[in-house]
Amino acid sequence: MINKTTIWNHILQTMNAFAPFYRQQANCNLRKLQARHVWLPLLKTAGVTPAPLTVETFVASTPYIASHRRRAMLDDALDHGLLAADKPSRYRLTNQGKRALSAFFDCAQEAIAAAPVLPDAQMEQLAELLERIVLATERLPLPRSKTNFESSRWTDPGPQAAPAVRVDQYLTDLMHFREDAHLASWQAYDIDGRSWEAFTYIWRDEANTLSDLAERLARRGYNEDDYARAVHDLRNKGWIEQAAGRWQISASGRALRGVAEMVTDRLFYAGWQVLDEADLHRLNTLLINLSRRLTQAQIEDQNLAAVETQPAAVIA
Repeated sequence: MINKTTIWNHILQTMNAFAPFYRQQANCNLRKLQARHVWLPLLKTAGVTPAPLTVETFVASTPYIASHRRRAMLDDALDHGLLAADKPSRYRLTNQGKRALSAFFDCAQEAIAAAPVLPDAQMEQLAELLERIVLATERLPLPRSKTNFESSRWTDPGPQAAPAVRVDQYLTDLMHFREDAHLASWQAYDIDGRSWEAFTYIWRDEANTLSDLAERLARRGYNEDDYARAVHDLRNKGWIEQAAGRWQISASGRALRGVAEMVTDRLFYAGWQVLDEADLHRLNTLLINLSRRLTQAQIEDQNLAAVETQPAAVIA
């Protein structure tokens, strides 16, 4: 029996392999439209359309970001005419905001469609397997909140899109649904997002001091004092302990984190039940082959670019 975690790891590898083919050009479009730094609230607003995006909804789907940074994103989007507030703390996309999102996805999807992928028949099969999981995931009763997944589904290009574009869409949908599943796994523990993410980094042994946490998570908008309070809460709960000046996971913290991961997996993989064992093996094989194909093409492009930029005398 194939391990679903193995397939999930290959999904992440495939997403990373797709990224170089569209990221630079698509991000350039965002900069031109002054939307790069407000991408998140634009996508979240689109995801709840036709309803407005409320601050509460934005906070619930982005619990790891500091409130002042979240507010700055919304204010910037308003200042650039990408969002409009029809009432206090209720936001809708403007026509300019819609154009910014469309420009990004049109650009990204065009690049993905042109990427060097597997033969059409194999890409169609991969798209069909992933679509079955995504549609089953949409029907799941839990978790009750699927805000990240719903925002991702807003960008679905439809069945007429190239198979590579549909594959990338479904991979992205599943990535965002895993975020929703993980949020549901820890929010019963009376802890905020900042502290939970600090706990995660300590658990992974990726950050073990306050300065490490502030540096590794600088994009969230917190400083060392903020993480000092987070670590204080985690220590009081008995989830972490200090040794030689560094924070590490405690036995009880490791056990609790194991439960959270188990709950995440149970929620996340529930939709995968629509595939039988043969389907799962085929899905895994196709993901491996696609990831390898994209990675090899990227290496070849880089090697060619390196040769083309060398002086003629060196090439000779």
